[in-house]
Amino acid sequence: MSTLSLSSPVAVPSAASLSWMFPPTAVSRYVDDFQASCWQASRAVARAPFDAMRAQYANAVRAGLIEKSMLASRDFQKAVAQLERIALGPLAEPL
Repeated sequence: MSTLSLSSPVAVPSAASLSWMFPPTAVSRYVDDFQASCWQASRAVARAPFDAMRAQYANAVRAGLIEKSMLASRDFQKAVAQLERIALGPLAEPL
């Protein structure tokens, strides 16, 4: 029975030896796409509570619990947007 020694060197391929398989431009494009996807997903998760507040307000207006008013809706949207910008900073929904 042979044992694996942790001190034995492990052959790790270098980036140059894999360049024929994964061109650097393709790898950087995939990394950029992955980072953009992560950024978009984190923004969506961070915005979820504020989107829920907006949806609940709209549902309350539809149900007749809150008076239908364009001015009140504007004030609510401004207040939520301000809270969102304070809480999330760069992740907040753009104006």
